[in-house]
This record gives sequence, C-alpha cells and structure tokens, in this order.
Amino acid sequence: MRIDPPASAKAAAPDTSEPLSNAPFAGEDQSPSIPDTLPILPIREAVLFPGTVLPLTVGRHASRKLLEESLSQSKIIGVFTQKNSEQENPGPGDLHSVGVAASVLKFIRQPDDSVVIIVNGLERIAIRKLLLTHPFIRAEVEVLRSPPLPAGDKQWQATVQQLRESALRLIELTPDVPEQASTLVLNLEDPGRLADLLASSLNLDTAQRQDVLEELDVVKRVRAVLLRVSAQLEIAQLQQKIQKDVASQISDTQRRAFLREQLKAIQKELGEGEEGTEQQIADLRKRLEAAQPPKEVLEQTERELRRLGHIHPASPEFSVIVTASANPSPTPSAAGSSGSASAACTTKPKSADIAAPTSAPCPAASSRNCAGPAPATPS
Repeated sequence: MRIDPPASAKAAAPDTSEPLSNAPFAGEDQSPSIPDTLPILPIREAVLFPGTVLPLTVGRHASRKLLEESLSQSKIIGVFTQKNSEQENPGPGDLHSVGVAASVLKFIRQPDDSVVIIVNGLERIAIRKLLLTHPFIRAEVEVLRSPPLPAGDKQWQATVQQLRESALRLIELTPDVPEQASTLVLNLEDPGRLADLLASSLNLDTAQRQDVLEELDVVKRVRAVLLRVSAQLEIAQLQQKIQKDVASQISDTQRRAFLREQLKAIQKELGEGEEGTEQQIADLRKRLEAAQPPKEVLEQTERELRRLGHIHPASPEFSVIVTASANPSPTPSAAGSSGSASAACTTKPKSADIAAPTSAPCPAASSRNCAGPAPATPS
C-alpha cells in the first residue's frame, strides 16, 4: 500500500516540456470548471482517480499531438483507461465508459523523445458525443455526480470510521509509507474522496480499480474499498506474525550460539576447553573397546559418554560418568541371578589329599566369589 501517487504508468502520449502553473493540487477544495469539450488521452495499465496525482509517461505520437495542440488553450484534459493495454492506437470504443477530467500540473520532455506529465484528477466524466477521432480523440463530456449521502445514518458513519481505522492500521503495517499518509487519511473528511485515495493506493489490478472508479454510489464504493482494505490488512497482519515468529526463532538460535561461544572462551581461559573434554571422551571409548564388556554394558556406557559432551567438566556428574566409564561394571542381569541374597558357591580343594570338592553356602554379606572352604562345625 502506498498513499502517494503510483509510480509511472504508460499513457497514450503527450509532448511539451515546461512546468505548468496555476493548477490546483490533489485534495484542495477549489476545483476549476470543467469545459464541456475535452481532448481525450487514453492511458494503459493505470487508473486515475479524482483527488489523486498521477505521473504518466507518454510516448505515442497521437498523444503528444493532443498535448501540443490542447495545452496552450486549456490545461484540463480527459483521461480514460484502455480496455486492452496492448492496443496501440485505441479508438473511442476501446476505452472504458468512465474516465476522469484532469488538470495537467507539469509537462517534462525526456531524452528519448517521450514526455512525462503529472496530472491531478478532478471529477468523474463520461463521453457524451464524439467530435474528433483523428489525429486524437476530442469529445463532449458530462460530469458524473454521486447520489446524496445518507444523513444521520449511524451504520453508514460506522462503516466510514471502520474504513478509516483499517486504513490507518494497514499504513502502520506497511513499510516505506510516507509519514504524512496517516495525517491525510485522518483529515480527509469526504468519504468518497477517502475511498478514491485508498483505491488508488491499494495493491489492486487495473480492472479492480476501474470497477471502483465506475461506482458512482459513494456508499457502495466505500463498502467495496473497505472489503479490499480489510483483506489486505489481514494479509499484512499474518505477514507480521510470521516475521515475528521467524525473528524469535533466529534470535533464540543466535543467543544459544553466542552463549556457546562465551562458554568456549571461559573454558579456554580455565584450561577446560572442549578439546580436552573431547580427547578425554575419545580415550574412554578406546579403553571401553579394549575392555570388551558385554553388549548391555557397552550400550549403557556409550549413552553416558554422549551425555558427557554436554556436561561442564566442573560438574560432579562429570567425574561420576568418567569414573563409571573408565571402570565399566556388568549389569545386574550379567552378574547372575538376583532372586536370592545368597548363592551356592563351590570351592576347589587347595590340597591334593582332599578327594572331592566341598560345597558350602556363602555368607550373605560376602563378595561374589567365596574365599575358601566352609568352616568346620565345632564339636
């Protein structure tokens, strides 16, 4: 959305190169009288609205001829949009039925023999009678008036207020909008002019803008523009939400990366850098592979080593994991049956004169292997 005249649009073509003075600017109350007969300038890919200023790049010979012959007599011309922008030499039937009487504010010659004119839209007009079609179109025109507005209708007043507030919110969410845009929207009292201003500024195609221009009923025009403003406001709000979510994710990632770099610097100063930790983990893995523990013990120790890379070396847990990984012990399932507190133990005779091994129960508090034969029973 832009509350300034759309950038250059290709027009049918004028040619003269001096600034023209004594013409009113857009938004002024004073409006020059519109002659009954006007030269008609076809434009393409653009729609001029009353109360707006539009720069037009003009290159066609017929259009330059129109300006050369007409501007010396009157600065007011009729501006009509072509139905087909590809039409190079449009006739009266190739133009839309509603156009705008416009005052030429400035006329600037270009090095490539084209001309740029700046026009100020005045009133909606229609062609009443053709007078000339060659070398350019000249016709009798009539000014199109809108029906009176509903007086004291609260729903109508609420609709206009909603249009104004939605437009202001859209301006806030749109980058690179001139600072005076909000002031202009706030102070433009005429609802029809407000709708025209917004229609010229919204991201609409030529056909949609022409539909708004041809709507003479101000109530219907305001509602039509409100629908388009609301749709673009919803899109802008979604875009803002997406941008905030993405920015939040990026900032969180950047914060984590920054903290990691800070931690690395601190560890380096303390001689506890990541390189020492990684080397220590590598050494523990080598010792683990050399010990060839059972599969369950190997998997458990590997999990602990992976955790070790995320724990600060000064943490007590770090030392516990290092000790456990350096001396892996079998899991309870690998140590034997855990169903009873004492297990049967068989000891081999140390002397050759004992004919057979003697079995005796191991004390409950003893270690895994029995130290020797069971003690004799006292007599």
